[in-house]
Amino acid sequence: MPLFDAIIERTPLWRPEWREALLRMREHPDAPRWNAEVGDRLTAEDLDFVRRYQAGLAEGRRRSEDGPPEAIIEWILMRRGHVPYFQMALAGIDPSRDFARIPTMSRGDLQRRLEDIVPTDVPLERLIVNPTSGTTGHPIPAPNHPRAVGCYDPLIQFCLARHGVRERYDHNVIAAVQLCFQKQTIVYNTVHSFLGGAGFAKVNLDQPQWRDGGSTGRFLTDMAPVFLSGDPIAFGELLRLKIGCKPKAILSCALALTPALRRELQAAFGCPVVDFYSLNETGPIAYSRPDDPTTLQALPNDIYIEIVDTEGNRLPDGQVGEICVTGGRNPYLPLLRYRTGDTGSMAHGHGKTDDPAPLLKLANTRQPVLFRLPSGRRINPIDIGRILRQYPVSRHQCLQRKDLSVELGLDCGDLEYLRDSIARDMAELFGGEVEVTIFYHRDWAGQQSGPYSTE
Repeated sequence: MPLFDAIIERTPLWRPEWREALLRMREHPDAPRWNAEVGDRLTAEDLDFVRRYQAGLAEGRRRSEDGPPEAIIEWILMRRGHVPYFQMALAGIDPSRDFARIPTMSRGDLQRRLEDIVPTDVPLERLIVNPTSGTTGHPIPAPNHPRAVGCYDPLIQFCLARHGVRERYDHNVIAAVQLCFQKQTIVYNTVHSFLGGAGFAKVNLDQPQWRDGGSTGRFLTDMAPVFLSGDPIAFGELLRLKIGCKPKAILSCALALTPALRRELQAAFGCPVVDFYSLNETGPIAYSRPDDPTTLQALPNDIYIEIVDTEGNRLPDGQVGEICVTGGRNPYLPLLRYRTGDTGSMAHGHGKTDDPAPLLKLANTRQPVLFRLPSGRRINPIDIGRILRQYPVSRHQCLQRKDLSVELGLDCGDLEYLRDSIARDMAELFGGEVEVTIFYHRDWAGQQSGPYSTE
C-alpha cells in the first residue's frame, strides 16, 4: 500500500497538514524499524463523544463514600436486558439496594464466557481487539471500541495538568513516545485526531531494532515529545542508555514503580513522574497525586471502585483487599464488580480540597522482573510469555538461579512432544548464553505461576 494510504484509511478525520508530524517521525534518519500501521479510527461522532467525556471529567469529580453513585446504578440497569452475564448475575437483585450481593466478575469470566459479557444490542462493526500481555495469567482478547481508546487522551491530559503540565497540541507537536523493552513488539508512528494531529510513536529500546548505538538518543531528542510513557522495565533501560531528551513529564504504568526508580527518573530528566494505574480490561483507574506519589487518586468518573474481601464483601476504608471496578466507557466490555487481581485500600473522606475523588493505595502490585545474561543483556518476561502462547501451556513458572541458569516449569500435556521446539525458541531468546532446563510444572516445589529470579 502506498505511503500514508494505510494511515489515512485508519484515520477517518485525517487532514493534509497532519502529514508533517508523520514525516517527522517516519523519515528521521535515526528512526527505528517501523513494522506496523496504526490509526485512531475516530469518526466525527466519536470525537464529539471524547470531547464530551473530557468536559465531564473536569466537571464531575466526586466522592462515592456510601456505595455506587446513581449514575453507575443507571448504567447497570440500562445493560441488564442486553448482557446475558448481567441477567444471570442480577437475578433477584436490586442493584440500588443490594449492590454488595452482586457476585464479582473475574478474569476467568472474561476468558471463558466473553460471549455472555459482550452486549447483544451493540453493533460489532467497530470492534477492535487489544489482547492483554498475559504477564499475570492467560491473555484476554479484550474487545474495545475506538471511542473508548480515544478517551485515554483526555484522561492522560487530566493527569498531566494535575502535575502542572498543560500543553497545546497540533500537528507541529509530538505528543508522546511510548517506550518498550522487548525482543519483539509492534513499533509504529501515528497521529491523534483529538490532539489536532499531534504525533505519537511506540518504539522498542532493544538496541538491535535501531540503526546504531546512538540512534535511540538522537531520535528521542529530536522528537522532543511532551511526555514519555512506558513501564518501569523500559524506563530502567532508558536510564541505562543515558539518553538526554527532556520530556515535560514521564508516565509510568503496567508495573510497580519503585521509589528508587522514580527518584532516578526525576534526577535524570527533571520532570514530574506520574504513576498511572491502568488495565487493558478497564482502561485508566487512578493516577499518583502531585503531593504524594505513593498515593493514587481515582481518575475516571464513569467507574466505581471498591475494595472487597475473598467473598466479595466491600471492605471499609483503610483495609486491604482486592480492587474491584464497575462501569466504564467500553461498549463491548461492560464490567460488573470486576476483580482486577490487584490489591489495595481506599480512603474516601480524605479532606483533599483540590480533588474530592477517592484515594487508592496499592499493595502487592505487579513487580518488574528481568532475566540477566552473562553478556549484560536483559530479557523481559513478556518475551517468554509471547513464545509460550504459541503452545498449549496452561501455566508456567520461570526461575533464574544465581549462576544465571534458567529453569522453566510448564503445565503442558504435550510437553514431551513439544519440548525440543520450545527449547529451540528459548535458546534463540536467550541467545544460547545460559542453560535453559524445561520440565513439567508439577515437579516444581512452588505453586505460583510467573517469572522469578533468585538474584
